[in-house]
Amino acid sequence: MKHRSLIILLIIAYSGIFAQSPYNFSFAVDIPVITVGAATALGGFIHERKRDALQLEDIMDLNRMDVGKFDRGATFNWNPKAAHWSDALLYANMGTPLLFLAGERSRKDFGTIAAISAEVFLLNTGITYLTKELVQRKRPYVYNSDAPLEKKLDKGSSQSFYSGHTSSVASMSFSFAMMHQHYYPDSKLKPLVWILAGVLPMATAVLRVRGGKHFWTDVLIGYGAGASIGVGVPLLHRINFKK
Repeated sequence: MKHRSLIILLIIAYSGIFAQSPYNFSFAVDIPVITVGAATALGGFIHERKRDALQLEDIMDLNRMDVGKFDRGATFNWNPKAAHWSDALLYANMGTPLLFLAGERSRKDFGTIAAISAEVFLLNTGITYLTKELVQRKRPYVYNSDAPLEKKLDKGSSQSFYSGHTSSVASMSFSFAMMHQHYYPDSKLKPLVWILAGVLPMATAVLRVRGGKHFWTDVLIGYGAGASIGVGVPLLHRINFKK
């Protein structure tokens, strides 16, 4: 269903209805982006289905002293409320493209915005998912006796690297800021938009660490990966823009 919606959005974008768009779509850009996003998402899904969850003996053998000093403090964290707040930030951030409906120029070109946002989401989700499955890093709470055992025995307990919440919020926040700059280059809100783009994923990162879901290296890499995709995908379409 998600792939079908993305195809519909791309058909609208390719149709040429939005003559004043700052972006241009081309098969040389869109096919690789969609292919990589879909292939990595499918690869992560297949890999997760085939592997086993942690066993009790695996958990009992863990020692937080084996974790590097920079990350070790996260193994003492277990805060479900902080994790829930990070979920709220993630879900709220998924709706940021809708803010473009408030401006006349971006509202008229919303099909293009939706298509680019969908590409950002697909590419970031796929790469993050496959990376988690290939690395299989144990989450900090697996080392923490305060965390419930059933949580540790779930397959998700080995998907710590890197943070999907952080990368998702960063990708959507930075893509919004990048597109806002292209649609409204003279806007006085530009500094505020970029500041928020940087702060929202950082807040998500802190909540993920406090919740015991991730190490600092997980969220820092997730921040960088998501921000790169969020900025890069709109720029790829901007580079191909032809007046």
